[in-house]
Amino acid sequence: MSHHCLLFGLITATVVLIACGENGDTSLSPTAPTTTTPFLQLWAREGIRLDNGLAGYSGVLADTSTIQLTDGRWRMYVFAGGQVRSAISSDGLSFSMEPGSRLPEGYGQPRVIRLNDEQLRIFASGVDGIRSAISQDDGMTFTSENSNRVNASSFGLTELTGPSNIVRTSDGRWRMYFSDLPRPGQIFMAHSIYSASSSDLLNWYPDFGTRIGPDAELTGSGEHPAAISNSDGSVSIFILGTTRLS
Repeated sequence: MSHHCLLFGLITATVVLIACGENGDTSLSPTAPTTTTPFLQLWAREGIRLDNGLAGYSGVLADTSTIQLTDGRWRMYVFAGGQVRSAISSDGLSFSMEPGSRLPEGYGQPRVIRLNDEQLRIFASGVDGIRSAISQDDGMTFTSENSNRVNASSFGLTELTGPSNIVRTSDGRWRMYFSDLPRPGQIFMAHSIYSASSSDLLNWYPDFGTRIGPDAELTGSGEHPAAISNSDGSVSIFILGTTRLS
């Protein structure tokens, strides 16, 4: 099985599940399970929700993040035509593109969340880290927030992926996971998963060390993580790659 597999159409993907301790640290769960799952046994195809014809843009459509609006509709953010754009839906299935772009060139791999005051904040990868922008009109227009939320240089890197789902840890803080940024056509190399924590979703501080990767307790390669908080206070992350215990 290749280390780099994606699920498009009828391709079977390999995803690694890592269960972390109560503060999201893999070092607290040295026997975390590693699972290989054939996704087609768990999911039923519903058809294409958005393609180049529907979007009206050629080239890559990628990295969607969808949120329900206050009026009950759904807005999907997608990297299309070199910018972060959006599509709207009344049922979460049939989408139509909205005019313009939500974020200009220089932003990618968006992740949107709703704040307690009902504003939306979108996090995205930038040229030297993870950036953010804020919306006061339910995600149609965004204002860039000054400086990066996370600097790639804090991890000795020049570029990061966009963040995972942002999860709440048992101590009440927030944590995002991300990896160094793989490039198309790049020869195989090991990638690492890192994290940063915040108490207010605006100011983020790098967590010490590496969550998954050559220098972590869970070695191997991991990229593009997705995270969920579990009811027992632990955090599970799903990654593209392979891991093993040192």
